[in-house]
Amino acid sequence: MVLTREDIEKTKALSIQEVLNQVSGVKASASSVSLWGSSKVKVFLDGRSINDPTSRHGAVKWDLVPLKNVVQIKICKGTGSAEFGDDTSGGVIIISTKKISSLYGYVEGYLGNLDTKSTEAYLEKRLITSGFLSQGTTTRLTATLPRQEPG
Repeated sequence: MVLTREDIEKTKALSIQEVLNQVSGVKASASSVSLWGSSKVKVFLDGRSINDPTSRHGAVKWDLVPLKNVVQIKICKGTGSAEFGDDTSGGVIIISTKKISSLYGYVEGYLGNLDTKSTEAYLEKRLITSGFLSQGTTTRLTATLPRQEPG
């Protein structure tokens, strides 16, 4: 299954997990993902694994995925060990982001019900030195503030 940028925007999701949870057979949480009941899933962002190598359960570093930059999500069910390595018996998720030429960033904020607020800042700089790419991370803060009673 392939989700395009247009498909992602139609979901009105605020995070990559919210997008994935709208796909049949996929369950994503704050630090994990399963495909059709299997947690042996490898997640790639622009060709690099974002699974936590220190986790025995394949935890995923979702904070590395800036949803605003995602152009395609490919979900492959079943074994991918021949092509993608170990821990892929459940499947593989391949996330592609738009390519930047030098420096890119944004800051967003959301207000919700019950005084819920969410902010996100993202900065990315492409460094081409000896074939390495340096990518920034997304910082997300969600806070529920106590309601102020008029006094």
